[in-house]
Amino acid sequence: MCGRFAQVFEDKDVSRIEEILRAALGDVSMAGDLLLDSFNIAPSQDALVCEAGEGCDGMTRARFGLTPSWAKDASMSSKMINARSETAQEKPAYRGLVDRRRCVVPISGFYEWEAGSGKKAKQPWYVERGDGDVMMLAGLWDRWATDSGDVDSFSLLTMDAAGFLAGIHHRMPMVLESAMVEGWMGMTVGLDELKVDGEALTGHRVGRRVNSPSNNDAGLVDEVAEGEIERDGTLWGG
Repeated sequence: MCGRFAQVFEDKDVSRIEEILRAALGDVSMAGDLLLDSFNIAPSQDALVCEAGEGCDGMTRARFGLTPSWAKDASMSSKMINARSETAQEKPAYRGLVDRRRCVVPISGFYEWEAGSGKKAKQPWYVERGDGDVMMLAGLWDRWATDSGDVDSFSLLTMDAAGFLAGIHHRMPMVLESAMVEGWMGMTVGLDELKVDGEALTGHRVGRRVNSPSNNDAGLVDEVAEGEIERDGTLWGG
C-alpha cells in the first residue's frame, strides 16, 4: 500500500518533473503556488498531482483519498487512498476512471511500515529511487461537486511488492519509469501493460515520529539503526 509520502523538490527535481510530463502532455508548468514542501502527506491532505483526461491536462493540487463524483459525501475517501491495479476495472468507484481520468503523482519518496513480532511493532521505512531521480506514481482522479466548489481527489494504484519491498510489505505503489508516463497519461497504455521496476527502489529505516501527520520536518527521513526505533508505535497513532 502507500499511505504516506513526501513531496520535497529541489530546482533540478522540478525541471525533471516538467521534462517528463511535457513529453506526455505538452506544455506543463509547475507554478510556485503548487509547490508546497511536505515530508509527511497523509490521507485527506492535498498533494501536487498531474491530471489527464476530460480537459484537465496539467498540474493541480488534489486531495489524497478519492471521493467519487457520484458520492453523497466525502466519508468514503479515507478508505480510497489506494486502488489495486489488478481489480480497479471491476470496482464501481474506479472502472469509469481508468480510461478517462488518470493522474501521476510526483514524489520524493514514500513510507512503508514493516510488521514486527508484536501487534503494534511496526518499523517505518522511507523508500526512494536508488538513482536519485524523482518518483512518478500512477493514480486515478475524480471531481466531486459541492456547494462551495469542485473538489479533485485521487487514489494511488498499487501492485504486488517487488525488489527489497517484498520483504517489508506485500503491496507497493506503481512507480512508473519516465518512458511509461507518456503512455499512461496519453490513455494508450492499459493497466495490464504498465511495467514497474521494483529493483529501482531503495530505502532505510526511520523513526516513528512519521506516524503522526502533525509531524512534518526533514528529520522524518533521517535513517535510524535497526532496533533503535521505539517499539510501541503504529501507523495511525503515537
